[in-house]
Amino acid sequence: MLFSFFSFADFTDVPLRDDQRDYLCKIADGVNTTTGNATKETLFCK
Repeated sequence: MLFSFFSFADFTDVPLRDDQRDYLCKIADGVNTTTGNATKETLFCK
């Protein structure tokens, strides 16, 4: 169920280590309904 915590989240300005970002990019999904930002875009996924 860890995935559900990260769906539709906005990570703008959240400091993350590279390994954390890489992991979250693998499971990121959705668009934050409040900000309108895609989760993967706010993580700067490659």
